[in-house]
Amino acid sequence: MKATKIILWLLGALFGLLALVVIYLLVAFDPNDYRQRIGEMVQEKTGLQLEIKGPMSWSLFPQFAITLEDVQAGYPDRPTVATLQHASVAMDVPALISGRLSLSGLMVDGLVLDLNRDKTGANNWDRPSAASSSPAARSTAEPGSQPASSASRSMALAIDDIDLQNVQVNYHDLQANQNIALGPVNLRASAIRLGQAFPLTLTLPLSVQADGKQAIQLGNKLQASMLLDPERQLYQLHDMDLLSTIDGVTRQSLLLEIKGDVDADLQQQQVRLPNLKLALNGMQGQLDATVKDLQKAPALLGSLQIAELNLRKWLSDIGMSVSLPDEKALTAASMATALMVDRQQLSLTNLTARLDESKISGSFQQPLNKGQTEFKLGIDQLNLDRYVASSASVATKPEASSSTTAAATAKTTSDAGYSKAPMLPVDALQGLNLRGSVQLGKLTYQQVAMSQVKFNVAAAAGKLVIDQASAQIAEGKVALKAQVDAQKVPLRNQLQFNVDHLALEQVQTLLGSTQPAVNGIGSMSGSLSMSGNSVFDWVNSLNGSAKANVTDGRLNNINLTQQICEGIAFANQETLTAAADSEHTRLTNASLQAQFNNGVAHIDSAQGQLVGASAKGSGQINLPQRQLDMGVGVIIEGDTSREACTINPKFQGLEWPLRCQGSLDGDPAKWCRPDKEGFTKTLTSLASNEAKRKAQKELNRALDKQSDKLSEKLGGDNAEAVKGLLQGLFKK
Repeated sequence: MKATKIILWLLGALFGLLALVVIYLLVAFDPNDYRQRIGEMVQEKTGLQLEIKGPMSWSLFPQFAITLEDVQAGYPDRPTVATLQHASVAMDVPALISGRLSLSGLMVDGLVLDLNRDKTGANNWDRPSAASSSPAARSTAEPGSQPASSASRSMALAIDDIDLQNVQVNYHDLQANQNIALGPVNLRASAIRLGQAFPLTLTLPLSVQADGKQAIQLGNKLQASMLLDPERQLYQLHDMDLLSTIDGVTRQSLLLEIKGDVDADLQQQQVRLPNLKLALNGMQGQLDATVKDLQKAPALLGSLQIAELNLRKWLSDIGMSVSLPDEKALTAASMATALMVDRQQLSLTNLTARLDESKISGSFQQPLNKGQTEFKLGIDQLNLDRYVASSASVATKPEASSSTTAAATAKTTSDAGYSKAPMLPVDALQGLNLRGSVQLGKLTYQQVAMSQVKFNVAAAAGKLVIDQASAQIAEGKVALKAQVDAQKVPLRNQLQFNVDHLALEQVQTLLGSTQPAVNGIGSMSGSLSMSGNSVFDWVNSLNGSAKANVTDGRLNNINLTQQICEGIAFANQETLTAAADSEHTRLTNASLQAQFNNGVAHIDSAQGQLVGASAKGSGQINLPQRQLDMGVGVIIEGDTSREACTINPKFQGLEWPLRCQGSLDGDPAKWCRPDKEGFTKTLTSLASNEAKRKAQKELNRALDKQSDKLSEKLGGDNAEAVKGLLQGLFKK
């Protein structure tokens, strides 16, 4: 009993002495007296200047707790790297002695990191070379240091509460003219135990600004149940709800919401994203994916689905104006695709999409670094008239009367009416790098129906090539190849085309003509080149050759046979008693060949077969000046009464000249008129021939009478011989 009392007395004295020591330390030891020494030690070890301006407080038992206020750090002669308003931590000492890290609380408020890079590329957070070569610094890097023991790595962790408030990270890069701001970050978590799920709330605003442009701002808020299990290398976010607002991308704010689970297994080197629910301003989607091979070559593999939505309304809601000819266009859109993303590219395969009545399928690959975009698309049907305004509707829009609009119009048009406005985005073409193919079952444009449309397109190093392009149009077929070279100034453009059995009126409608000049079935081919980047440039630099053939055709508003009738009537000083039944010229067959030289089409051979007549001509069409000048010769070969008038058979077989001149913008009915001088010569020649014919007829009659008299005197055989001799003499 006595020994027990002695032991208890000794233990009591020991604890009493320990209590006195603690009291002494708390009363007599003031950590504020060591603020300068702490700063000196930090600078000796790291080269970093640490200044604790605010008060420090601490406690030892049963928890070791320390509080700091108003702290800043940075390297000498450089902008401050970090500032801290308040921080406190409370640690369970008995738990630490037993090998467990147990914090009752960790609080950080007002931590700001300012990371600056100047125009020379120097960073304010980089350790100065002198500090990094100091003996203290070298001692930390010498090979004698031992790695942390397995016991320390496996130390149990327990934190009752973490509270991070107003944490800010600012990055200013003067060299790249870029600013990034992260924060203020706020994080709350409680009951944190390794291997057990705990609640987590995080707000993480982000702002990115480059080249002085409008900043892109993201406001992120995350709520989830988080699990940290370093022993099994498992990290999970369950029941995740991430809400992000995005500003600076569109006129209106974007609201992105992601719900679901994220499971990271570092032993398997993968992250699972099972059935994440996505929503972007009402656009609903689902992502089911796995990120594999995290360390060596991370790649995301999975599928993405976008539910059907009214795309027109969605675009309007985010501030993008939509003006389309069809008010019901873009009202139904959806997509589903297999997805692969790695360090090199984004790949969409087994892509299926719907746009209104159109069904789209194919694949798409986009390199994330420098490389070539590749795509292959198939579309069952597409009516472009629902999405693109027709040229006719654009042309009939009323002109603005303001002087500003008039001046702008004057700058973009020439005297002949050709626009000088740029047609192709040169900068985009110069940087374009892609290869792809498109096939459409049915295509409608400018009310022209096409089928079996397909083409290949390739662009690289400033050159755009459209190859193997073909389409079925109005029971005809069109094939073409086009090339644009944007590397050269001015642009160089080439076009090769072949058209077979095509309805010409539809072609002219497709080209914007509201009054087709020629109807019929046509075949055309040619090779053309041009330079520049406007309609004015193209017309004035058009070179090459083309040929065309028309069957079952018609020249609208031009009746060549009627012009012959009027010419003959004029030459005979007569008046036509009736107008022609038709204002047009029917062509059973016609062909021409043209050589283009700086926009002027030189036509050396043009031939046509009309009803009861044929025609041939030559001349030129000056596209820059929009003028026509051609000589046409019409030969009457049969009955023309149904086309214009009845022409005396004696006029058949003769070439009747017409002169076709005028503006291409004028009335085609006024283009062609009889060549009066030519008609007069033809009629004079005809009259001379007719007089000779009549004189010969009278001569033959007189000779016949004389031969009858001679036959009575000379006898039959001798009379015939003399008659032949006389006729031969008079014919000479």
